[in-house]
Amino acid sequence: MATPDTVQQGDSGEAVSYAQCYLVFLGYLGGPPDVDGIFGPNTDDGVKKYQAAEGIDADGIVGPVTWGRFLAFRKLPPILGGGSSGDVVRQVQRALNHLAHDESLPWTDLAEDGDFGPLTEAGVRIIQGANQCDVDGVVGPQTWTISLHAAGQRLGTVVTF
Repeated sequence: MATPDTVQQGDSGEAVSYAQCYLVFLGYLGGPPDVDGIFGPNTDDGVKKYQAAEGIDADGIVGPVTWGRFLAFRKLPPILGGGSSGDVVRQVQRALNHLAHDESLPWTDLAEDGDFGPLTEAGVRIIQGANQCDVDGVVGPQTWTISLHAAGQRLGTVVTF
């Protein structure tokens, strides 16, 4: 995905979800429930606080300058679901196995094989349900913001993509 579209209060959609995801990563929004794809007052406040801290115009608009800062911090997280494969999936499987054990969830370890199959999807659903996410079995902006309970780490900050 190229740089997402400019978004501001009143907007909704995938670009808003990604902006919210970065705000969670950077500590300006709280967690998965805040990543809802709707640019409301909380997102506006988080954007303005982030912009002010970065010394850029705190206008609440996530445009090229703000996206540039977000993307300099971390690449845009991919969306992973059934059929996805590779090292990113392997890292997600590993992180979910650790998280499930830390949270004492009913869990069968996922094979860390890099293939996003039915068992990985089922595991993602369990983790989502335990972490105030929409339960869809897809690792997207909201799921990337799940806390790993380790020094403020989030799923999307420990996986390399």
